[in-house]
Amino acid sequence: MRRRASVLVGVVVIALVLLCVHAYSTYRNADLVQRVATRFPVTGFVDARDSDHFIISATVYLLEPGYTIRPGEEPDSSIQHLVYSIRAENKTSQVLQGVLMDVKLSYLVIPYITSHFPYFSSMDPVDILPGKALCNSRVTQIPNVSTCGEPERQSLMQAITGPIQVVLRWQGGEERLLVTSDQIRLSTKASSETGGP
Repeated sequence: MRRRASVLVGVVVIALVLLCVHAYSTYRNADLVQRVATRFPVTGFVDARDSDHFIISATVYLLEPGYTIRPGEEPDSSIQHLVYSIRAENKTSQVLQGVLMDVKLSYLVIPYITSHFPYFSSMDPVDILPGKALCNSRVTQIPNVSTCGEPERQSLMQAITGPIQVVLRWQGGEERLLVTSDQIRLSTKASSETGGP
């Protein structure tokens, strides 16, 4: 009887610990979402090629159906992972201190991505040396492109490479940059840059 009670208490304690970890993780993510959504500007964006401080590159990786990213994830051929990777290289001769990057994907992609949330952001400010870069990525999911009809497939492909807004803030400066569709590279292969194999 005591053994059963001990096992039951152990299970309850483990469940409570897992619940606390999950609650903290949810709180931290919700805080980040709120921070990015409320401070994201509406106007004042210039073409990323005209940046005074950064060389911006944007790549969208469309991974094969059934490709898994997270350990223990079950392959699912009905979806495809999308990885958005934004790289901001310091093209000045000075260290840019306390750089934060906020990104907003095209509104066109919102109906297709599972989160329906177009924002992502760097978590902590970093210093960027001349010639070095800050990279920021986001993984999301979309329906398997090959199962879509031709009109929907074309709309989906245009949506995932729609214009991306990037806001870079650092001590003493800010730039609001628009990465247009012609500046976004679409790749259908996994890369070490995606965080995949």
